[in-house]
Amino acid sequence: MDQRRFAPLPPEAAASLYEGLAGEEDWRLVLPYVPDAHRAGAISILALMREVEGVPARVSEPMLGRIRCQWWRDALDEAFGDGRARAHPLACAIEEALSPRPELSAPLHALVDGAEDALEAGDVTGEQDALDAAARIWGNGAAALAVLLGQGDAASSATRAASAHAVLRLAGRGDRRTGTRSLPRLSDRLSARPRPGDASSLAALGRDAARSVPPGGVAAVLPASLLAGYARGAEPSPLGKRTRYFQAVLRGRA
Repeated sequence: MDQRRFAPLPPEAAASLYEGLAGEEDWRLVLPYVPDAHRAGAISILALMREVEGVPARVSEPMLGRIRCQWWRDALDEAFGDGRARAHPLACAIEEALSPRPELSAPLHALVDGAEDALEAGDVTGEQDALDAAARIWGNGAAALAVLLGQGDAASSATRAASAHAVLRLAGRGDRRTGTRSLPRLSDRLSARPRPGDASSLAALGRDAARSVPPGGVAAVLPASLLAGYARGAEPSPLGKRTRYFQAVLRGRA
């Protein structure tokens, strides 16, 4: 994707954030469908979602993870406050792209708080537990996108859709950790679970939530258009994902 399409972010900053989203391809593919005026904000939100979800992989005990989460809360306070953001590429991007939108401070803080809550969460057991766990990060990230797109009233629907997508996308992939001294990420915990026996009903729950989001916020729930494939245990190809997203945007609903 042309990095010049993320103004006001400098192209090199946008390129770095874009590459950092490689592990969240379903969300990265949303970016071309975000209106130009909001794309810099969207990539900043998704990059923060990716950053805080990865905190456990960089620490050996929960206290160190809590310190990192507090660092990000402080960075958000600076970005939305009167001072200058700290010298960190993502913190600077958040300030540049999102500081004119003070209503985004609360959902982004909720995202960081959710990541901290996940640090000491136990094994993910039942389906509702899995959905609640996924809501801490992917659900809060989708809610922030809905607010960015001017659809704050649909934030809870975006949360439900994104949570169902995360649960079905990750289930059955196995624990993906490579380091033995780090804490498990929430994605590792969800990946360690078998595919839900009621996958179809879980997919229907996510699709119903996504379809209640107005057309102006469809970009915040585009990954829900992939739920049918994930419910069958089959991940769509990159071309298939792009096709489903394009069709969803044309329909005005995921």
